[in-house]
Order: sequence, then structure tokens, then C-alpha cells
Amino acid sequence: MIVSPPWKVLIADDESIIREGILSSLNWQQLGLEVVAEAEDGEEALELARKHSVHILLVDLNMPIMNGMSLIKHMREELPDCKIIIINRT
Repeated sequence: MIVSPPWKVLIADDESIIREGILSSLNWQQLGLEVVAEAEDGEEALELARKHSVHILLVDLNMPIMNGMSLIKHMREELPDCKIIIINRT
């Protein structure tokens, strides 16, 4: 049986309580995922996404320095195979 390495996940949200909630709400390992980094703004998220070659990005649209839409645009250009999930809070 060939076991593939876990998919790398990055959580990008400017609120630490949201990042912590997402991080603690799932059994990442059981899902074959590994949270490799967290970011509090879009610029930091882009840097970490490049560094870790992430497979999945969980992103808030309203972040300082670089907002989520700008981050998504850069991700589509630089890591086009990365899956993007938008965090929507009301």
C-alpha cells in the first residue's frame, strides 16, 4: 500500500480566535491533512504559501496589508493547483 504524504494546509485570518477555532475543530491527520502554517494577513500568507507549497488555503477576505481577494489572485498565478476555501463570517 502506497501512503501519500498529507496535503499541506494554510489558514489565513487576521483573528487568532478564528484560526485557533478552525485548527482545533478538525482531526486534520485523520483527513490526510496537515496545517503547516497560519497567517494573520495576506502578505504573510502568500510568503508562507510559497515557502510550504501548500495544497489548500483557507482564507478570510477581510485582512490587513493584503486582503483575501488580492491573495487569491496571487495564489492563482503562483500556485495554480492550490485549492482555495473562503472563510465567511457574519
